[in-house]
Amino acid sequence: MSQSLASFTADRLPSELTSHITGNVPIEIKELPVKWLAVFRNDAQGFAGPVSLHMRVTDVSAHPSPDHAKRLQGKVTVEIDVTPCMCSSSPTLLHYAHWKISDVQSEWCS
Repeated sequence: MSQSLASFTADRLPSELTSHITGNVPIEIKELPVKWLAVFRNDAQGFAGPVSLHMRVTDVSAHPSPDHAKRLQGKVTVEIDVTPCMCSSSPTLLHYAHWKISDVQSEWCS
């Protein structure tokens, strides 16, 4: 693992970025999806950057797997504010908005 990647995953985030996140996992685990979402944001220049600006992690939890008694499964809940520029005149989400949102987890809206 490169030094910058090790720092990226190990360094703690300011509490104002994570204090609202619910869930039953330690704060270090709650920080991981926030950090990876930041990779997509990349000042709105990265892949799905404009969409990711409207996303926020709200819950990170782990629960026993229903299929494997000795395993846990994780769940990350991310909310997104859908804006008019993501919709067609119908008003439904445009096809490319579905694709970008589902793939995340192009300047659309500033």
